[in-house]
Amino acid sequence: MVLAGGRATRLGNRNKGLIKVGGRPVIERVVSTLAPLVSRVIIVANDPGPFGYLGLKTIPDAPGASGAMAGLLAGLLEAGRPVLTTGCDLPFISGPLAVYLMENLPGWDVVVPKCPEGFQPLFAVYGPGCVEPVRRAVERGERRLTSIYRELAVRRVEGPELASFEPERSFFNINTPADLTLARRMAESELLYSNSRAYNGEDG
Repeated sequence: MVLAGGRATRLGNRNKGLIKVGGRPVIERVVSTLAPLVSRVIIVANDPGPFGYLGLKTIPDAPGASGAMAGLLAGLLEAGRPVLTTGCDLPFISGPLAVYLMENLPGWDVVVPKCPEGFQPLFAVYGPGCVEPVRRAVERGERRLTSIYRELAVRRVEGPELASFEPERSFFNINTPADLTLARRMAESELLYSNSRAYNGEDG
């Protein structure tokens, strides 16, 4: 599930998912990483128009609310099963980390990375047991996803366990012009490395 309602207010109020990094919109990079790993990809956005070209089901936030909490509730209700949640502004999300989070869900309600800066609730797995706590949080007007964690069995992925997945890169998001410039440089370096490997016959 991709939460795609965010706008970059410091980038001219542009839709974050449509900002181009590495020659294509960030949301395309997200979808291309997730699609091979999950049964289907759902986009949560109140305005489905900009994402129609992706050919994926797009649903609105839960009625009467907005923000990540309302988006999570909508996605859980639509999926009827555990959901891997990510934002649309993470151009370098890790496929291996996504798989690791999903594999660790049995026995837990939430599996979420935790960096020194705190939880990463927009790149986490939420099980069906989250529905009612999320619903209550929406009714209270809560917007922070971490506010529901005290009601749930939460599996933290942190420290050395998380370090092998390059968390600084995977959780890099775009909020400012400086972020966008850095993301484009990172994507260019990624492409140069890939081309170099192909040229030297290291792939295949």
